[in-house]
Amino acid sequence: VGIVETKDTPATAAGPSLLRVLVGSEGTYGVITEATMRIHPLPETQDYRGVLFHSLEDGVASFRDLMQSPQLRPAIIRLSDAPETAAYTMMSHEHHGLRRLADNLIERYLKMRGYDLITGSTLLLLGFDGDAEWTAKQWALALEICGDHRGLSLGRAVGRSWMRERYAQPYLRDTLLGHGVMVDTLETATTWSNLMPLYEAMVSAMRGTITATGGGPGYVMTHASHAYEHGASLYSTFLGRQVPDPDPLVRQDQWRAVKRATTDAIMTAGGTLTHHHGIGRDHAPWLEDEVGPVGMKVLRTLKQTLDPTGIMNPGILLLS
Repeated sequence: VGIVETKDTPATAAGPSLLRVLVGSEGTYGVITEATMRIHPLPETQDYRGVLFHSLEDGVASFRDLMQSPQLRPAIIRLSDAPETAAYTMMSHEHHGLRRLADNLIERYLKMRGYDLITGSTLLLLGFDGDAEWTAKQWALALEICGDHRGLSLGRAVGRSWMRERYAQPYLRDTLLGHGVMVDTLETATTWSNLMPLYEAMVSAMRGTITATGGGPGYVMTHASHAYEHGASLYSTFLGRQVPDPDPLVRQDQWRAVKRATTDAIMTAGGTLTHHHGIGRDHAPWLEDEVGPVGMKVLRTLKQTLDPTGIMNPGILLLS
């Protein structure tokens, strides 16, 4: 059809953004052959720490206040619910010797303060990038806000551990599948006022469908991240027992039932279909629920204009 070239400017008001349309089309409108990237200098200091809260509600309230503070600019902010906090804690119990003794003493101290890493407390990972003086000032204000919601600072060890191990967990997926464990992730986003209702709807749908499909009680853990002034994303991981039938298609049907029920719950509860995973094939059946019939007509018209023969990444996004 031709070439679309967008200008290299920091911002523009020249009509609807063709750049976003093309980048968001997942290859169905064309191929990106050249891109200009923004770069940022490496920070002098990365100061990442953990803060513990008595409940998810306390953590969410602090999370919101942190993001809506005009003085703060977090480099990372991530709130784990109680099951995810417990999972992190249990995995850290592989330590031995003096490290294990220190962990035990810390847990006893936390329980004396009313926190429990296994049965109810939630962990906030918060970090700031910049020069040492700036990050110190950011942390002083952040800890004040966390303290207003009964947050307890756990120091930098939690942040260092997360930075060191954050990419290790995804590699467990294939190992778990090989041991008969169904595992996958789902994500969405919503406004602050709807965050807890959406969380409850997602978790309830996952747990209920895992049990209904023979997966046992299952295990669902969630964190809020990718935060904004007006809301945040929710990212859930679910695990359950695979059905005994070794047929891959039967096991895929079990997974698909959990995926379908949870996605339906997300849409009903007012969350977005996907915050950052994209549409692809898995989410395509719900796209019209997200954008509406007029929105679908616009997307299909663009497809017909930019790819009249339908050769660009067929079956993705628009299902045809």
